[in-house]
Amino acid sequence: MFSSLPLDVLPLIIDGLTKRSHIATACLVSRPFYDVAVILLYRVISVYAWHKDGKSKTIQLFTVLAENASLARYVRVLELRDFPKAQIGQYSKHEALLRLTVAGLRNCSFLRSCTWTRDGTLDSSILEALANLSGLRSLEINGHDSGNYDASILLRFPHLDKLSFIMPSARIAHQLPLWTQSHSGQLRHLTLICKSSSVVSDQLLISLAPNLASLESLYLTGCVKVTEDSVLTLLSFNHAGIRNLGLEGVSTQFTYVQKLATSAGYGAVPSRSATRTGRAQITHPWILHLQNLLKPVHTLCFLQIYASTPDIDPESIDGLLKDLALTHGPTLLRFSVHRIVMKPDTIQHIVSSCPLLEELFVVLQPRFLVRRLSHQKSRQMPINVEYNWRLPLSRTEFANSAYQ
Repeated sequence: MFSSLPLDVLPLIIDGLTKRSHIATACLVSRPFYDVAVILLYRVISVYAWHKDGKSKTIQLFTVLAENASLARYVRVLELRDFPKAQIGQYSKHEALLRLTVAGLRNCSFLRSCTWTRDGTLDSSILEALANLSGLRSLEINGHDSGNYDASILLRFPHLDKLSFIMPSARIAHQLPLWTQSHSGQLRHLTLICKSSSVVSDQLLISLAPNLASLESLYLTGCVKVTEDSVLTLLSFNHAGIRNLGLEGVSTQFTYVQKLATSAGYGAVPSRSATRTGRAQITHPWILHLQNLLKPVHTLCFLQIYASTPDIDPESIDGLLKDLALTHGPTLLRFSVHRIVMKPDTIQHIVSSCPLLEELFVVLQPRFLVRRLSHQKSRQMPINVEYNWRLPLSRTEFANSAYQ
C-alpha cells in the first residue's frame, strides 16, 4: 500500500505526527518511512523529572547514542532536566554511566542545543565532550559547579550565541567576563536565574556590557543586586536594540519603567516582549511610563502582567489594560493577567480589540466564564481561559472582588 507513495510525499506525512510514539511507529512501516521518520524521532530529545522512569530511560538513551553513531548524528536538541545521581556504594556504576554518556555526546556531532539542569549531575568530562562539538550554539546548565565540574571549561566553548545559567556560583560569574571578552559581540541570548543571590550584580553586568553589543534577549530572575544602572549600561552598548527583556525579582530599588522609557538603547525594533515583577505602586505616572515604554513596539505578540501581591484594586489597572489592548490588539496573540481579578467589561474589551488573540489567561468568576464568554465560541477563536481560585485571597477580598 505505502510502497506506491512518492518518496517526496513521505516528509509531509511524517511532519504531521506530533506524538513520539506515533513517529516511532512510523519507523516500523517500511524502510522509506524509517529513513524519514527516524530523523524526526531523534531531532529533539527531552527528559523531564516528571517523566515515568525518566532516569532509566536516560541510561537507555545514552546507550543507544554511544552504540549507534548513525542515530546520534540526527540529534539537534538535547534537553536533560533529569539525570541519575551517584549513590553511596554505587560509584563504579555511576562512573560507567558517565563514560557511556560522554561516548554518546561525542557521537552527537550535529548537536546545536544542550540543556542540563539537574543539580549535582553535570561532570567535567560531560562539559568537555560538549565543548568539542563545533556545532553547539546554545547551552543551559546548572551553575552549581562546586564539587561537580570545573567552571573554567566554559572558556572552551567557542561558538555559543545563547547562554543560560541556573543558580550561577561565584566561579561561574568570574568566567562570564572572560568568555564574553574572548567572544565579543557573539552572544545573542543571556539568561541568569538566581534565588536571591548576590552573585549576579550591577558590577558583573557592567563588566559584560562592552562585549554584549549584539545581545537580543536578556532574562534576569532573582538577581536582587541588579538595579537599573547595569541594565541601562547594557542597553547603551547594544547597537541593535534588545528584543526581549525579562527582569523578575531584581532589586526592590529598581525604577526601570521611567528610565527605560527614555533610554536610547531601548529603541524601536520589529518585536519585543518585556517582563518585570516586583512591588510597584500603581500610580498615574507609573502607568504613563509603562505606556511610553511599549509605544515603540510595533508588533507586540505576547503581553503578561502579574501582581506580586493579590491586593491590587482592579480599578487601578483597568484603564491600562484597555489601552494596551487598543494599542497593540491588532498583533497580540496572548494576553495574560495573573493574580488580579478582572472586571467583565475589561475582558470583553480585550477580546474585541484583539482579532488574532489565541490565548487569554485571566482571573475571573466562573459564572462570568459561562455567561459572558459562551458567545465567543461562534468566533472560532482558540482561546484558552485560565481561572484559578487557588490564590492567596481572603474571603473578604474574594467577596469584594466579585462582579455580577
